Amino acid sequence: MKRIIGIVAISALTLNSYSQQIFKEADCVTVSSFLIGRGDTVIIQCDSVYLLNRKTFSIYQSAYDKWKGRDVNVRQVFSTYENLVELQERRIGQQDLEYNRLKAQFDSLAFSSTSFIDKTGSRLGELSNDLNKVNTNLNAAITQINEAQKLLAADRKKRIKNSIAFGAGGLTLGLLLGLLLN
Repeated sequence: MKRIIGIVAISALTLNSYSQQIFKEADCVTVSSFLIGRGDTVIIQCDSVYLLNRKTFSIYQSAYDKWKGRDVNVRQVFSTYENLVELQERRIGQQDLEYNRLKAQFDSLAFSSTSFIDKTGSRLGELSNDLNKVNTNLNAAITQINEAQKLLAADRKKRIKNSIAFGAGGLTLGLLLGLLLN
């Protein structure tokens, strides 16, 4: 039993010590270096990358140092190149700051627009409710006006009938009084 536990413990330690490391590179602007061993996994999310081993890097470094120290013109070219690289890095930094400022301004405008749209939407909802109430009240008023017009028309007909009846009664009474007095 002790043997099995010992074998499992040694296997676990051995597997952990030989596990792969995963390197992810997503920064495609700056120069960076990693010490990567045999069997490690590298995930590159840039459009181009240069992989150098120690021997190739030392060859490039020594060539660079030789050419840099040679004559005045070569030193001036390297100095100009290094200044251009530094200027480009500063410009990229400025562009990043400008981008962040514009993004913050855009986010602020987007938040303000969303807030305005939300407020306008709620106000439109309130206005729709008010218009529905006004429409209901207007329909009720129209119904009452129609009923009042019907009552007025009926009352007018009743008055005309009453006037005709009163006139006919007065005419009849006048004729009867005229016949009696005659």
